[in-house]
This record gives sequence, C-alpha cells and structure tokens, in this order.
Amino acid sequence: MSRISIVGAGKVAFSLVKALLDAGLNVISVFSRTKESSEKLAAKFNIPLYGDDLSAIDSSSELFFLAVPDSEIENAAYALSNAKLDFHKCLFVHLSGSQDISRLKLLKSKGASIASFHIMQTFPSCEVVELRDHFAAIETDNVTTEKYLFDLALKLKLKPFHISSEKKVFYHLTGVWASNFLIANLFNASQVFQSAKISEVEFLQIVKPIINSTFDNVLKNGISSSLSGPVIRGDLETIKKHVSALSSEVLSNEALSPEALSSDSEKADNFQRKHLLLSYLTNTSTLLDLIKSNYGELSDKQKQIGDFLQDMIRRQKSDL
Repeated sequence: MSRISIVGAGKVAFSLVKALLDAGLNVISVFSRTKESSEKLAAKFNIPLYGDDLSAIDSSSELFFLAVPDSEIENAAYALSNAKLDFHKCLFVHLSGSQDISRLKLLKSKGASIASFHIMQTFPSCEVVELRDHFAAIETDNVTTEKYLFDLALKLKLKPFHISSEKKVFYHLTGVWASNFLIANLFNASQVFQSAKISEVEFLQIVKPIINSTFDNVLKNGISSSLSGPVIRGDLETIKKHVSALSSEVLSNEALSPEALSSDSEKADNFQRKHLLLSYLTNTSTLLDLIKSNYGELSDKQKQIGDFLQDMIRRQKSDL
C-alpha cells in the first residue's frame, strides 16, 4: 500500500504527513471538514488533491489515516463508506488514543481492513513535531494489518507496540496524566506563585531548573527514588502551614460581601480557590501512596500526615 489519503487536517495531521513524506511514502490527497483547512495542509506539503467532499477522493487510495477528533471518527467513516472505493483493498486507520477500532466497523462491514495508530506525543499546534523515536500503539484485529503497520511505523522511525481494544483507555489515561495533568499542576503552581507577589522573576524562569532536575532525577533514579520535600520527611508542620495559607486565600475571598459573591465571576474565582486547596490535598495524599508503594509502609509521622489529609479532604469535598 503506497497511495495514502489523509482525512482531517488538524494538529496531528501536519506532523504525520511530514513523517510520511520524509519516509518516501506517497500522500496523494487531503480531505477535511472545510476546504480551507485541507488546502492549508496540502499547500504546506505540495499534496495535489484536497477538498471537503470525500466523494471526490482518489479511488486509487489504499491507506487512509483519519486524523479527526474522536467524536468525528464515526461520521468520517460513514462519509468514506459512500466513496467510490474498492474497500477490500483499503486500510482505514484512525489516530485516537482513547477510541478503539469499533468506531470503524461500518468500513469493516464493507470489506475494508481497520486499525488505530496512536503516537504517544502531544500536538498543541499545527507546528510540525519530530516523530522519530516516539512510541506508537497499534490496534487491529488482523495479523497481516498489524505487521504492515509495524513495518510502516519503523519506516517513520517510530517504536511500535500492540495495544488491545479492552485496555486501550488505560494507555490513553497514561498520556493524559503524564502530559495534560502536568500542565494542570503547572497552572496551579503559577496561581500560587501569583500569591507570592514576586515581581523580579517570571514564573517559568523560577521553576524551570527544579522541573528539569526533577525529570532528570526520575530518568536516572526512577519515580519512587526521586521524591523530596515535606511528605517524604514526615513534616506535618510544613504541610499544615501550606494548607493554612491556601485556606486563607479561600477565606479571604469568602469574606467578600454577599453582593460581590453573587456575581458569576466571583463564584467561579471562589470555586477555583477551593479547588486549588483540594488539589494540594489530593496530590499530597498521592505522594503518601507513592511512599507506601516504595517502602511497604509509612512512618508514624507520615501516618499522621495521612490522617490530617483525610480529614481535610472530607471537609473540602463537603464544601464544594
């Protein structure tokens, strides 16, 4: 299979098309929901055929990558099912990390091969991301298709592995925790930094060294052996001080007049402050889970921290 069509012209499509072309593969067309988006992708990589009408897709296409949002996979499959194609010679591959290949069952019913091909990477914009040495989860119900996609992944300099349909959601959650929730924690850190009222240095400048060192330590020593700070020390006093400071931020906002708190913006801000405190409590509790997993049990001081956290978490949840 050497004639490739791309359905969808979103963020991941730009990086995928670049990798396919660099590997010497033949991308012949791009189709998306709007002609403008398909034209943008096609123009960047000199792809001859583009548009928004899948009925006009080149009938000689054999491999189709569906680079569409998860919620649009079935709609794209339906549109493709009405195209003039020899489905028995076609392979349709969606790029979702969370959705399994059952989303393409309509195309399978027409005789096509189906699969999913998810690259463990974040694509925040249409800027091309180098895919070399990234991992690719391949899900299919056909041994021949799996071998073909493994070979294709290797041509793209990716590291392929098999993923089952039943366990795929946990694989995707892994990426969410490692990437999306990392962003969430950095956002929380930036909110706390604002309360420190430091004007001489920017947030990202001050946290960059500790972020880099933490990640280097994890790569060198593993997750469990890279923890430092008050939890591993069993320093309940510092944790109480943190909670008191975050609680004061919540209380200071609640001290506003009822009229002020009645506005939507003030309600949202107050909820965000309470959520920040709850996030601190749950993350600290997770660190105790890490310690227990690593050492088998907690010290007496760490158990005291656990009791304190459970009590505070119950209070916060009842207030939300």
